[in-house]
Amino acid sequence: MTVYVTAVSATSLADLTVPAELSRKLRRADDYIRLAVAAAFEVTQDLRQEDIKWQQHTGLVLGSGFSTMQTNFEVLDSVVSGEQTSPTLFSHSVFNAAAGYVASTLGVKGAALTVTEFAFPFFKALEEAHLAILSGRLDSCLVVQVETYSDLLLDGRKNLAADGSLWDPGVVCLLLQNQCKREPLCIVEDIDTKTRSCEPESFLTSRQDVVMGSRKQLTLDPLGPAMVLANQLYSKDVYESGVFSVHSDWGEVQLHFLGNLGKSV
Repeated sequence: MTVYVTAVSATSLADLTVPAELSRKLRRADDYIRLAVAAAFEVTQDLRQEDIKWQQHTGLVLGSGFSTMQTNFEVLDSVVSGEQTSPTLFSHSVFNAAAGYVASTLGVKGAALTVTEFAFPFFKALEEAHLAILSGRLDSCLVVQVETYSDLLLDGRKNLAADGSLWDPGVVCLLLQNQCKREPLCIVEDIDTKTRSCEPESFLTSRQDVVMGSRKQLTLDPLGPAMVLANQLYSKDVYESGVFSVHSDWGEVQLHFLGNLGKSV
């Protein structure tokens, strides 16, 4: 079984544009949900046009390090202050709310899984999706990492970040398929994530080294490695090496891929 990456979407919250088709559905959604749904909608555009039954055999694995933390705190604030909690706000504070919105908005029926994990949430989601397609359970799978950050989290980071920079909320989404009707972005051959214990402060500094062939790039936010990969897929520069790796205090990732002609790159 071959697993192709056929579409990619990556955007920051500041650059997010919600498609008109989704505006009614997302009018009360928080930023976390809006980012996830808009990205999933974008990468499935061709799939929706090509296969009228695509929802039945498509799954979703959504990863996040901090999830919908700000909305969660807003609900807790209303509880502590004795105010009436909005049922809608409460439902949006649940960590799998974005996966639920994506599945219901797009009609995805194959599977829906949320991975909330500080260490490599995107790559663990990619690993789950890759295995699901290899097993034959799914024909297609969305892989998403979405991050929005609470005010409390950003205040804590200010005391630890050497450069004083703040993280930008955003989303990265890939579409994996077992068939490809046009030139794929790449073929996922294998992915391996290894984690180890580290100091909790490491997740607030979020130093991660991304290595692509002879190039090395330092990222300083939870979305960094996924954003780097997405940008390489956009440009197809990722083809210069068969390994995309991430190294951090909490472990390593090794992503092996093939070029679109089936040759090791």
